[in-house]
Amino acid sequence: MKSIIITLGGFGEFLRCRLEGKWLYQFATKPNLERLTGGGLWGRVYLGSSPERSYFSFWGGEKNNFPGESYLRCLAYDLPVNPEATLFLGKFLTHDRGTIVRADPVLSPNESALLLRTLAEKTTLPFSWHSLNGEAVISVSRFIPQVELPLPGDIKGHPYQQFLPRGKEYAPILSLVGSAASLLEKHPVNQVRLDLNEPLANFLWLWGTGHGNPPPRVNITDCPCFFSESRRLQGLALYLGCELHGDLANLEKTSAFWWLDFKLNPSGNFSAWIKAFEAFDREVLGRLCQVLQGQPWRLLLIFDDFLREDETAANPWAAFFAATSTGPPRLKKQCRGGRELLRNFVVALK
Repeated sequence: MKSIIITLGGFGEFLRCRLEGKWLYQFATKPNLERLTGGGLWGRVYLGSSPERSYFSFWGGEKNNFPGESYLRCLAYDLPVNPEATLFLGKFLTHDRGTIVRADPVLSPNESALLLRTLAEKTTLPFSWHSLNGEAVISVSRFIPQVELPLPGDIKGHPYQQFLPRGKEYAPILSLVGSAASLLEKHPVNQVRLDLNEPLANFLWLWGTGHGNPPPRVNITDCPCFFSESRRLQGLALYLGCELHGDLANLEKTSAFWWLDFKLNPSGNFSAWIKAFEAFDREVLGRLCQVLQGQPWRLLLIFDDFLREDETAANPWAAFFAATSTGPPRLKKQCRGGRELLRNFVVALK
């Protein structure tokens, strides 16, 4: 039997947003999804607040063993990791007298590099970094205990100091964050941004704590093949031991168990989102209908609300759709956790 799980990042917006009195979902032309949903079941599942943590639990991971978003980014981008290091994700924000007023200043790679270089040269905490798309992986060459810091978007409108961890073991975090708040205000990069009337990048927030020597990996009996057009969950898939594929043409030829991941562009408007949904239906689900024809199959689609990876989802509950080639599946219409949904989907439908 062919088993397909499709996670749709931010697609929950189609079932949450309304336009002219209709759900956004109703505006998209999606013949292949409608063909698949004809004999299926819609339900709701509680996932959580952030994509990587939520899908880590979905696949059976225990909360205390989560390796950290920073470590997963290293896997996704194939970055070298010092096994003795503590890792963070860093993102530049805008603060005004200690209160975060902007969580989304857009910086060029060169601007980010200049700001990080200044911090590395002028702070007492030695660190290295790798710049990514809108954020950086920061590696501190000492052990700092695991600490769960809020996502950057979640501290907007609040004094950042109320989110800092307490205890002398977290002094390096306080040192780097405090240095950023005092050093970056007058940085040449920000002087230019001020002249151009662009938001300042005068603060660096750390989150996604991980370590170069992560906890033991989750043992998945039937590990799926993984395909994605983005790196949203690629690091997690690698951590779980999934085999990565860069082409959907392999869908028909290889494993009987697949995990496909897609995401919406968070900066897109309703029109762009509808076009993206229609392209997904045409290019992915159309291909899937061809592959599944004439063989037994089961399909699970999750419409999550993880539109952005640096802020908590608007709704921790996600809509899901499940179907099989033999008719509606016997699943609960409301699951209190992703692990429960996965277990029912994989085990109950065997």
